[in-house]
Amino acid sequence: HLYPDVMNIYGDRGNVIALRYRCEARGIAFTLAEINVGDTFDPDDFDVILIGGLVIVILSTAGLILAWLRYPTLSSVALIAYLVGAWLIAGVSWLDDLRSLPNRVRFAAHSLGAILALLAFGSWRVVSIPLIGALDLGWLGLLVTFVWIAGLTNAYNFMDGIDGIAGGQAVVAGLGWAALGWSDQQPLVAAVGLLLAATRGC
Repeated sequence: HLYPDVMNIYGDRGNVIALRYRCEARGIAFTLAEINVGDTFDPDDFDVILIGGLVIVILSTAGLILAWLRYPTLSSVALIAYLVGAWLIAGVSWLDDLRSLPNRVRFAAHSLGAILALLAFGSWRVVSIPLIGALDLGWLGLLVTFVWIAGLTNAYNFMDGIDGIAGGQAVVAGLGWAALGWSDQQPLVAAVGLLLAATRGC
């Protein structure tokens, strides 16, 4: 387990427990070695290397930038706003794993991320409700969009403490984005969906 003390921003220890259980159930010898910062590390000494959630953030960021360079359908300002918000939320989650942060700090980060998303992509103006039709939200669209983004981020942060739920949800959502992007001929959305499903599902 590589750098469990500083790189764990999702249920890594649960993954270790699951891996141990699967090995023991199949009669495979299992030895866990925790490698911390400053320890000697030779990858050739290990069969499986588990790295914390920060790697997912780094890979997702790199993949998004490469996808944007290939399909530049999003403005550079919107891309930067999205990445700043995403890294802010990931950074607060990382700090919260190192030492528990107050709820107000986490919610402030989620709120700022939602505001950046609003500035980058705008808000819902009209929503379609089955059996009712189109509903014009007007200025309430800003509030509804903000509450939706911040609330969903907070809910996902809560799920992240239960190993497997957050990752499974990310895979389903990512595949859904990919399908919608493909059907709506938006290759960047499809690429980001596949990226999300691949990085959280692996």
